[in-house]
Order: sequence, then structure tokens, then C-alpha cells
Amino acid sequence: MALQGSVELLSLSSPIFNTGNGEELSVIGSVQTPITYSASPQLQLHITPGVSFFPSTLNQTPFYSTLLTLGTGLSWQPSERWLVYSTLNLPIGFGGNAIDSDQSIVRQPVWALGARYNITPKTGLNLYATNGFGVTPATGILTAIPRGEDLLLGVELNYTPDTGLGYRSSFDDRPSAPLSDRDRQMLLNGITLTTANTLAPGNVSLNAGVGTNSNYGLGLAYSADENLQLEAIFEDFGTDNSVTAANSAGDSFRYMFGTKLRFFNQFQGDPVSLAARILGGRDTDPAQTTGVLFADLSVTYQANARMALFNPKVATFSHQTTVGLGLGMNYEVAQGLQLIGEFTPVFGGDRPVWALGTRYSFPSTAVSLDLYSTNAIGRNGLGTLVGQSGAQFGIGLTWMLGN
Repeated sequence: MALQGSVELLSLSSPIFNTGNGEELSVIGSVQTPITYSASPQLQLHITPGVSFFPSTLNQTPFYSTLLTLGTGLSWQPSERWLVYSTLNLPIGFGGNAIDSDQSIVRQPVWALGARYNITPKTGLNLYATNGFGVTPATGILTAIPRGEDLLLGVELNYTPDTGLGYRSSFDDRPSAPLSDRDRQMLLNGITLTTANTLAPGNVSLNAGVGTNSNYGLGLAYSADENLQLEAIFEDFGTDNSVTAANSAGDSFRYMFGTKLRFFNQFQGDPVSLAARILGGRDTDPAQTTGVLFADLSVTYQANARMALFNPKVATFSHQTTVGLGLGMNYEVAQGLQLIGEFTPVFGGDRPVWALGTRYSFPSTAVSLDLYSTNAIGRNGLGTLVGQSGAQFGIGLTWMLGN
């Protein structure tokens, strides 16, 4: 049994409440008492009475108000890596938690079904389906508009730092194999494609690049766990007259944050390395920013001096979705000197993206230098899916810090 409380700020952009600019902030909160009973080591039953506090009106329009809730659920863990669960949260008094088609405030049960896969003992990936709208303690009782009739799918990353508790670093009992110089080269992304490998825990990678058409960028990657890499990317796409702002989600400086999760590791004996990556961000145009969500699935296979990349990826913004399938190769022609070739057909009739380059990894250092040519407007996210008619040329530098 536990006691949980929250104080939150709500910024709501909706013409229903005359808050189209989302400039008004409301203080909301919740108090809950989670109670869990372990029927067995694998099966747990949950009940959570609580109350969520919302304004009774917003710009003189009826709002959710104070709401009593009763949550129930169960979770079953068939193995150390898998957990499945279901929840049902009932609004039982005072205010409401759903907006009907006539804009009235009503009450509607909130349900969720999900599964969590533990990639490592500290990192888990949660996939779920729900008719709920909020993801915070106070807003978790709210339904999607209208009336919770739409199905929402979600993905959530859970990370538990080891604060001296001695967690295992991996579920894999195979001993860690030392990385060769060639293996360390495979930790780096290509020109426009993403490697499926992640840095060693605690290591940091810094990369910077500049190209023609005013393309420049800066990236930071940090490995928080054995198969978890956190990323921050800042880039200004380099476009010519063949690319419109609508296709590139704007032409101003942009930022992206995201994560890469590795599921298979060829260095540890798996047939291939496999990772999923997701980036979210937007440009910084003061007139109108455009948010972009980018995801890719990376498959990397290393055979002797060659590395093959298979990289399906998708970017979505506004009402536009762009999908591509990247194929690439990295070949070491001499110690530290690599030739890189990449080609990404883009579905829907858009121009395919290509890249050719050379990379030199300096001996006994963690520094690599790229010289490349590509028709992609950028080296990250959406920029790797938008091709222009002419080629741009660039130079990039990567520095890895750590063991």
C-alpha cells in the first residue's frame, strides 16, 4: 500500500475552450492510494482509489472539475523479461472525465491493455492500447475526445537507475566479448543510415558536421545501459530549390531528442544486430514551428571487413508521412579507411536518397573523420528521407569518449 500525490500544470490548446494558443496554464493535481496484493510471485492484483483535481470551468466553459476515481487492474509476469497487464479506471463521483460530441462533460470508464518487455534488468519497453488520453497521475483518468470512443496506441520507455543495488547489466549470460577496432567502427552511424549497435554503458559520442547548402549539425549520444542509447541532435537542413519547405517540415534550425534500443547483438553471438530508434523534435521557425516524429528499425550484419545495413524508416509531420527503406554497406579497404555507400528508395514517388563517402578512424584514438556526398538534405531524422535534385558535399567528425 502506498500514497501518491501530484501537482501539475495543464496547458490546453483547444477551440472548445477558446484556448487555441495554449497560453493559459491551469494548476491540477491528484491524490491516490495504490494497493497491491501478490496472489503469487507472477500474479499481482491492484486497486487504486483516488481523486483528481481540475478546474470546474475553463474560459467560462464547463471543465472536468474534481473527480473521484477507482482504479483496478492485474499484472502477470510469465518470465523475467515479459509482463502483461490490464487496468480499468472508473470515475465514480462529482466531476466528469470525458467530453461528449455536444461538448458536455460526462463520465466514461478508462481501460488499458499492455505488455512490457525488459530489454535489460534496468530498461523496459511498454506497449499499450487504451481509450485514455492522459499519461500523468492526474490526467490518467481522462478519455480521448469524443467520449473515449477512439483507440489510442502508445509506447513508453522505462529506465531504473542502479543506485547501488547491484542490478545485473544484462539478461544475457554469455561473457562479454572484447571489441576489435573494426567492431568499434561499427558503433558509428553511416552517412544517412543508422547502425543497430549502441555504445558501451557510460560512454559518450560527439559528432559535428557541415555541408554545402548551409547544412550543419551537432549530435550527442550517451549510453545509459547495456542496450539503451539516449540522443540529442541539432541540425539545419541544407536544401536547394528542388525541395519545398512543406516537404522538409520547414527550413530553419531544428532539434531532436530520442532513444535507441538494441534487441540483438552480433558482438555477443546473435546472427545480426537489431535496434529500434525514435526521435521527436521540431524546427525553430518563430512564425510556425512544425513537429516531426521519426522512427527507424536498424539491422546491421558484419561479415569480415564488410558491414551491411538494412534500415526501414518513417517520418511523420502535420498530415504527411514519408517512408523509406535504406540499404548500405561499409567496407574497410585499409586499416581505419572505410568506403561507405547507401541508397534509400522512398515510397510514394518521392526522389530516392543516396550517399557516398569515405571514413577514416584514426589509430589508437576514438576519432573518425567523414568526407561524403549525398542528395539528402540532412544526416538525421526526416532529412535522410528527403532527396534533392543536386548533390551536397560535407565533412563530419565523431569523437567517442569512454572505455
